[in-house]
Amino acid sequence: MVLKLDQELLDWQSKLPPFFALFHPDTSLDQKYRYIFVQRHLLACEFLFARITLHRYVAKAFAYARVDTD
Repeated sequence: MVLKLDQELLDWQSKLPPFFALFHPDTSLDQKYRYIFVQRHLLACEFLFARITLHRYVAKAFAYARVDTD
């Protein structure tokens, strides 16, 4: 379930317009539309927060399982 949701997030990210791309965005519109810069970074924060939150529970369960087996 976690991997499926993570893949959906990655698919969403790959379909963003070039000026909202999280990595190597097209910044040609940033001077004309100054809000794009802020929106791009807000999208990045929300995207990364969603992925961290999604994986947090799996990582926590994995860490507890390792402690129990040691």
